[in-house]
Amino acid sequence: HDIPESPRFLVVQDRLCEAVAILETAAKVNGHPPPSLDCELLPRRNVDARIAATGALGHLQPLFSSGMLPITLGLMATTFVASGTYYGLTFAPGSTGGGNVYTT
Repeated sequence: HDIPESPRFLVVQDRLCEAVAILETAAKVNGHPPPSLDCELLPRRNVDARIAATGALGHLQPLFSSGMLPITLGLMATTFVASGTYYGLTFAPGSTGGGNVYTT
């Protein structure tokens, strides 16, 4: 059996007729009447224009705007240092004197 892509994903990708077909199949399998949707009459989304409008970063674009860039980079650096410190202490307790670093 092939697992179909989700109708929501297909709608986001502007593949409306495929989404309607999956909904009709699901309704038929579950014993319900199919939805009365004509995929040719549904409004289309211009996916290419939406990607061009948001830029290469998409929804992350506001995080890298001029006002948020210092905060974003600061948080990224803090997370990197905290992760490195945590894993450094976890994987190298012998180099800290041989004892348990969490109880001393």
